[in-house]
Amino acid sequence: MPEPVRVALCDAYPHQLAGAQRVLLDTIEAASTRVSTSVVLPAVGRLGHETARFAPTTVVPASGVLADFGGILGARAAAALPRYWLSSRHAFRHVDVAHLSDHRAMLMYGPAARAAGARVVWHVHLLSAPPAIDRVCARLADAIVVPSDDVGLEVSRRTGVTAQVIPGRVPAPTARWAPGGDLRLATIARIAPSKGLDTMLHALADLRRTHDVTWDLIGAGRTSQDADELLALATRLGVADAVRQHGEVDDPWPIVTEATAYVQPSRNETQGLAVRTALLAGMPVVATDLGAFADVLTDERTALVVPVDEPTALARALRRLLDDPT
Repeated sequence: MPEPVRVALCDAYPHQLAGAQRVLLDTIEAASTRVSTSVVLPAVGRLGHETARFAPTTVVPASGVLADFGGILGARAAAALPRYWLSSRHAFRHVDVAHLSDHRAMLMYGPAARAAGARVVWHVHLLSAPPAIDRVCARLADAIVVPSDDVGLEVSRRTGVTAQVIPGRVPAPTARWAPGGDLRLATIARIAPSKGLDTMLHALADLRRTHDVTWDLIGAGRTSQDADELLALATRLGVADAVRQHGEVDDPWPIVTEATAYVQPSRNETQGLAVRTALLAGMPVVATDLGAFADVLTDERTALVVPVDEPTALARALRRLLDDPT
């Protein structure tokens, strides 16, 4: 009987459990009965504590600029990468396929995996790097996987390579929509520019002129400074008392489903798992007009779509739902 294919799944953001990390955990669960899985990370973090429950997890410690999980671009990072490739090559010695999440994991582990003889799958969740970096990552990959047609088209435009679309599993909500008596909005998002949370704060300032409404934000940034900066903007806009930051929550849906409506003000999304789960929970949703949401935000009775970076339009749509959430 032939031995199972050996797959190493690699992520370079071990401090968080955002959408890409949850897809990695789902992949381990789905693949475990058919292939031999292991995990490679640059630190333990929240993700490492989770993966260690399901698969052997190897930590190749990153230090210096490579331990700044905000990014990996720039001359200092490029100079540090060759030594890290040498350090991480041993993690791929008995691996047939290396599954690398996003640009950071590809740049940190792609060359080491190829040098060890593994075939490389690049799983793209977010296209936030310069196109030149996209092309470098595409050259390192034997195959590219994306979560939606929208991302696949953009990958092809940037790199000339056709990607395989494999949507992530939409998690079932653990609670159904049951709004309380107060007017509340809820968002699940890491604190990052791509999530448009600053736009939401401007819209909230507009809303507060007519409605006594609060906003629950579930998610964290790279560091506590990210949350502090968002709170500073809320203070300047006069809405700090209306913002409740919950940070990372293992199960956010009991909090979210008590809100009047769900809002996703993102500038960039690849699949929008939180939006899809909110709709499954029966919640009314306001989201930006991104391709990642196009196939689910089709019913104006339950979902309103607004342009990206337009807080006035966002406030108008939210006001409509707050006045008549059903």
